Amino acid sequence: SLAEDRNRSSMVLSSLPTPEDVGKDENMMQAHREMLKDLKNKLVESQQRLKSYQVATRYPFESQPISEHLDQIEPFLPIQEDNPLRTSEGDAIAGRYLPPSRARVKASGQESVLFTVALVDDNHQRLPLQVTRAVAHLVDASNGQSLISPIVVLFDDKGINGDVNANDQILTTRFKPFTQGFSDKQGTIRLELSLQSDTGAAKTFFDIIYMPVVPATWTNTVDEKIENGSLSFYLKANVLEAG
Repeated sequence: SLAEDRNRSSMVLSSLPTPEDVGKDENMMQAHREMLKDLKNKLVESQQRLKSYQVATRYPFESQPISEHLDQIEPFLPIQEDNPLRTSEGDAIAGRYLPPSRARVKASGQESVLFTVALVDDNHQRLPLQVTRAVAHLVDASNGQSLISPIVVLFDDKGINGDVNANDQILTTRFKPFTQGFSDKQGTIRLELSLQSDTGAAKTFFDIIYMPVVPATWTNTVDEKIENGSLSFYLKANVLEAG
């Protein structure tokens, strides 16, 4: 066992000759080197055995540290991006960046999505920005081609409708697909923004995936059962549309 290995190692270490003793006898020096080599081999074996034990006793077996899945710790935090400001032709503008954010990339039913957009320089200082036109339309995810006529969306900086602070140069809109022309549409919705800054006209866009019908809702009840030595959790849902 690991405990026995540790005890044996401690006993061996305590029996090691002192450096002064080793220096007096060549045979003792050779024995000392062999003993160190043996100890190193035992250490490697113990480490490998410990690693195998940790893997074999992990529950459930396929579980992984949360540190490997940071996006799942707080999945509903706003998605932050930091893209260069681009001209209408798609060329990046030096020293100008758009740190837009969206509350989520997927929405369904009556859910809404908060979008913000702002302009900053190399020192992350906010600069004046106008959204001269913003439209939403359903697009083919494979090629970005519009499938319906665009619907106008309003961005403002008045401290209402999701905008935290008025006149802080962060433009905001709360987009609710179900009430803004997409109640019978499903797929990728693209918000395209035409912008005006100190460098001239620019553009950007957001994509979200929308499903108008909520197929199921959680009941907020959980059942626990012991089955074959394992603890099982059953989360109940009201299924409105099977599939």
